Amino acid sequence: MVLQQLVSSGLDEMKRDALVALLKDKFEVEWSEGYTLLTVFNYSDSNSELSRVINKRDIALEQRSSSALQLLLVE
Repeated sequence: MVLQQLVSSGLDEMKRDALVALLKDKFEVEWSEGYTLLTVFNYSDSNSELSRVINKRDIALEQRSSSALQLLLVE
């Protein structure tokens, strides 16, 4: 099983290293930089603020539910 941890570079490195060490006990862990995970609850497709946040970044992965939107943005 492969668990891929993708987060923005703003995460505290010590916390990240501790999390990766903990997960490596049970999973194969890969770390990728240059991505931001954006989670929006109660979103609207016509939301212009969301468009401004996404700006011109590519969307690597998108997941929608009735109450939330998650986007994996390429920096």
